Amino acid sequence: MKREEMKASLMRYRDAIVRERQMAGELRQLRIRRRMLEQCQGAEAADAAQSIGKLEQEIARNVEESLRTRGEVLALIGQIQDPSENAVLVLHYINGDSLERVGEKMDRSERWARDKHTQALDRLCGL
Repeated sequence: MKREEMKASLMRYRDAIVRERQMAGELRQLRIRRRMLEQCQGAEAADAAQSIGKLEQEIARNVEESLRTRGEVLALIGQIQDPSENAVLVLHYINGDSLERVGEKMDRSERWARDKHTQALDRLCGL
């Protein structure tokens, strides 16, 4: 697998979390709309309630998928034996930290974090 394909594979968890947050925002907006429409008691209120139900089900499915994806990504990262490379991947792909922030958290430079990131990806590609 090429480095860019590996990065895309590792990014799946972060992408899933972003989708969940977006849907949670939509859900909040729908709930607010439903509360306003409940006073009207009409088709609009019923439509809002139905939309909320569908979105809640979709969010539940996405949460399950995110948990599954997180496990897959952690298993992939777990193949890295070097503790610093492993930590860089977890901080970046699971916690969502930028490589600059990863370097800061590990009391290293951004360049060091980028180098470790590249080394870890190359190592994963070679497995």
